[in-house]
Amino acid sequence: DDAAQTLKKGMQVATIQELNQYGRRLISQKKNKEAMDVFKFNLEKNPNKFAPLVGMARGYSADGDYKTALKYAKMAEPLAPDEANKKNIIAIIETLKEGKDINQ
Repeated sequence: DDAAQTLKKGMQVATIQELNQYGRRLISQKKNKEAMDVFKFNLEKNPNKFAPLVGMARGYSADGDYKTALKYAKMAEPLAPDEANKKNIIAIIETLKEGKDINQ
């Protein structure tokens, strides 16, 4: 219970990127529900931002919901902060269109 409280406090002060990385780490540990909770929190805390939208795409993709993942990836595309991220999100969109997980 103490660990859960500490985690909750940490999430309140974590940056967009820290939350995104934590969610990705949870996916790699096959903790998809926990990852989705982190991605949703990040989006609520930072609405209409590139990284939280990509996080949502990663979370839905991990659960095999490629249609919803694609929706979030498309929302993220115009918000890409630079050319590298733009290329990456385009590749993510193409992968999701093929019905493949973007977390591989």
